[in-house]
Amino acid sequence: MSSRAISQKEHRGRWQASVIENLEWIIEAVILAVIIRCFVLEAFVIPTGSMAPTFYGRHVTVNCPNCNRKYDVGINSSTGTPYAGPRCPNCGDEPHTLSRVKGGDKILVNKAFYQFSPIQRWDIIVFKSPENIEKNLIKRVVGLPNEELAIVAGNLLVAGRIVRKPPLVQEQLWMLVHDGRFVPSDDIPIWSLDGGWQRTDGGLEVESPEGERPPSFTRYLPEIRDFYAYYPNSGRNMVGDLKLTLRVTPRSGNGALILEIAGGDKTFRCRLPVEATSPVTLEVGSREVAWASNAPYLCTGVPTEIEFSKADFLVRLKIKGKEVLSYDCWPGVDKLKTSTSHSGIRIGSQGLSLLVEAVMIHRDIYYLPAPDNHAFQTGENEYVMFGDSCPNSGDSRRFGLVPRKEILGKALVVWWPLTRMRLVR
Repeated sequence: MSSRAISQKEHRGRWQASVIENLEWIIEAVILAVIIRCFVLEAFVIPTGSMAPTFYGRHVTVNCPNCNRKYDVGINSSTGTPYAGPRCPNCGDEPHTLSRVKGGDKILVNKAFYQFSPIQRWDIIVFKSPENIEKNLIKRVVGLPNEELAIVAGNLLVAGRIVRKPPLVQEQLWMLVHDGRFVPSDDIPIWSLDGGWQRTDGGLEVESPEGERPPSFTRYLPEIRDFYAYYPNSGRNMVGDLKLTLRVTPRSGNGALILEIAGGDKTFRCRLPVEATSPVTLEVGSREVAWASNAPYLCTGVPTEIEFSKADFLVRLKIKGKEVLSYDCWPGVDKLKTSTSHSGIRIGSQGLSLLVEAVMIHRDIYYLPAPDNHAFQTGENEYVMFGDSCPNSGDSRRFGLVPRKEILGKALVVWWPLTRMRLVR
């Protein structure tokens, strides 16, 4: 055989070996992908807004023509069009134009997670619908096996005790009510302007005379209800679990900044003095219930970030990102009101001239009960699932308890769109 024929034969053999090797790689990759999809990870697309604002289904983005804030409105799955009656969550204005329809969030689900770890309350999971096993749903776990879960005035109770959300979950479930960075172009009254308070470009200010005078307050005027911009047909219930964040710059005086959250039949008042003239205090009504003598204090001419919140019957104060005060205001199930009669936010000054900027107000999620207001009694390996968009979620309030065997996995990451990419906590 000539050397040329031998060379051609060797070349053909190397080419065949390369093809076989590449095919082996492809087959192995396909098998690995199938194994991963069946047993480890699987991609899902969020079809509806039942978990908004944590996850978005198909939706449109609205740019408010009045305050210029952007927000999102869900698509009605029955009509294929945006929900009727959208309005800005910041100023209440109705939109003139809507963006094109955007697809739902795309997520990865860890299907092996619960083989090694127990299911925990507040986990976001994918499971087979009890109404149609061919359909997968995504909801948040709110009820665990062998417990009685009740819903009273937007709160979750287990065995007559309040169920509090962990800090990371609470941060997810704060919902925007007011963003002071977006100022309405028309004269919509947002804050009361009396007692020396005035509106500035993006903020508020007051010139308060020094001395022993009553405090001067500005009050947030709109009612705070369980309204979802994503699902406009909502907002029937008053919400008393609120968070106020702001940046304060004292200008002159040796008095105090006063922050108030009113929820239900109680008003929580926090006093923050200037230059550590006295401790930071928390009052309920006229009674002082907590104080912090070593808290960072306000300094004249120095901007200070402050966060004051009440959620799940726990009042917290943060100064410069550090929690300096907390108070458990759980009254006991026998004294618990069945609804919130009023709520509100006030910012006050006593003997202190100051500038207030970057004011933001959030409300907590308000859980709605089942249509007949029944409690959920779970058995062994049974769970209660709720959507984060309570008024627009078909969940355990409709289809009942979810057996452990129908749970597919834990939501791991939002991977599309890029602007919403994040780990799911």
